[in-house]
Amino acid sequence: MKYLMIVFVCAALLSGCKGELIDSVTKNELKAVKPQEGTISVKINDDYMLGNIDYSHSPLVVDPNAYSSNEIQRGDLVYFQYPPNRFQSAEKKSVLRVVALSGEKIRMKKGQVYIDGQRLNTFYGKDLS
Repeated sequence: MKYLMIVFVCAALLSGCKGELIDSVTKNELKAVKPQEGTISVKINDDYMLGNIDYSHSPLVVDPNAYSSNEIQRGDLVYFQYPPNRFQSAEKKSVLRVVALSGEKIRMKKGQVYIDGQRLNTFYGKDLS
């Protein structure tokens, strides 16, 4: 009976846990690569979701056609152009990290990213500032 009660309490406690979402693929470092034909070099001016590595000293090599044959994945760095804005005279382009995928619900709580209620356990899942 005592063991049954322990199992019941553990099950009740665990049922409230939604767990973690772990990105074990995305590395905290970018490999140095040389631009090749069809790629462009982009200077990163923002530090959004980069982790504790400073990428601002080297340009990022971007393949503008990467997603014509690959799906966007969590952790990817993407280079994009903001939609036109009547207050903006020049085209603004930026590099940001993909944190959530289509259909996922994202929220921040005390600097921690949660996706569909699960804590994002990766170097870019927590505000380091």
